[in-house]
Amino acid sequence: MDKADTDYKARYAVERGINRLKETSSRGHRIRQLAVRYEATVLVAAINEWW
Repeated sequence: MDKADTDYKARYAVERGINRLKETSSRGHRIRQLAVRYEATVLVAAINEWW
């Protein structure tokens, strides 16, 4: 195994780690968006009941 192979494997491992972080971040963003929509829906329903 030469230096190029070792460099490639290390770079690939870092790249996979970064991609996993990005994927987790995008999932978290979608969940936060859903939570905001749910809260807004409940709020609108409560206002409609109150009126």
